[in-house]
Amino acid sequence: MIHHLDHRDPQNPEIAIRGDAQNEEIRALLAEDIGLARVGADVFAVIHSDFELNTEAELAKVVRDWIGKIMAERQPKPVGRHFQDFGLQRHPVTLLVGENLLRLPLNSAGDGPRSLADAMSRGQDIQAVATPIEAVMAAREKPWREMVYFVAGFETLLGPLAGMVLEGLPDNLSLLLCGRRAEPLVDQLLSANAADFDALLLPGNRCALTGTDDWGRLSNAHGKPAAIAGYTVSNILSALHAVLQRLAGGDVEILNFYRTLVRPEGNVMARDQIERVFEFYAGDWRGLGAVDGTGLRLRRPYDLLNADSRFPDYRHEMDTQRGRMPDGCDCADVLRGRVKPSQCALFAKACTPATPIGPCMASEDGTCYLQRTLRPAA
Repeated sequence: MIHHLDHRDPQNPEIAIRGDAQNEEIRALLAEDIGLARVGADVFAVIHSDFELNTEAELAKVVRDWIGKIMAERQPKPVGRHFQDFGLQRHPVTLLVGENLLRLPLNSAGDGPRSLADAMSRGQDIQAVATPIEAVMAAREKPWREMVYFVAGFETLLGPLAGMVLEGLPDNLSLLLCGRRAEPLVDQLLSANAADFDALLLPGNRCALTGTDDWGRLSNAHGKPAAIAGYTVSNILSALHAVLQRLAGGDVEILNFYRTLVRPEGNVMARDQIERVFEFYAGDWRGLGAVDGTGLRLRRPYDLLNADSRFPDYRHEMDTQRGRMPDGCDCADVLRGRVKPSQCALFAKACTPATPIGPCMASEDGTCYLQRTLRPAA
């Protein structure tokens, strides 16, 4: 049975977006949904950093008694090349990096810096920037100083960056790129662990750029219903309600709960700019290995902007450490949904938000960080 609440979108009759006052009603519907499907439905959530902490705290309060596991690929700040940042510090350059990357662990030996934040506290020339335009402004303010902007993220970050590359970057600014695309990784995880996940919950902001076609093909290929959600509690709960109804009925389709921004074709201009500036390759994911088609790098015509080309001598030593996970760290299995953060032997003991060991705890968007922050007694 499809429940009709206070829907305001006639194209999506299950959506109820009147506000958080209806959360308890939706919670009751979710309980019925899971009863129709099976206890402890597992939803693979591709959730990005726009999902605010207070929203997730409220969401957890509403659904944690009913949903068995929401495994989040929470934009894990692709760290396969993060170690290269510090290798660049042997050169007279200023390293520009987003604040959300400063705490990610480095594979430094001995008493070397454990993170970029640690390196910054030791006097290394590292500057935090929030957006690509801030990196451009920093380079223009000091045209005599060579600067490298470390970029780690998905298309929502790479789209604006591609536009700036096409317009032209300052001569003293180069890019150390760790661009990633999620669909092939999710495809691989579902192929290897199809029975572990019942449905997909997809991020509205990213789908607004990339469109829905690839996710639709993936959903059909694996027989998993999917829903594209926004970032309010009511919107996410409504998406979960609808996708569980599809699961109970054995229907496979992709539901769009973010129609104000998401179209099947996505943002055509941004996608074209990404295609012109970047090319795909087998991107490395720490603990998961290389996955074809998940990495984005600068095309050859933009080699002059590529920090790998400007500073090639630091790569060999750093490459020997590529992809390593700290001893005892279960971040890779957390990302796969095989274990909960609390099942890692290091969680909340040696590995805490103040002293992170693995990337899932170091990143403020990481599953372990959020688990520890939202449920500190766990």
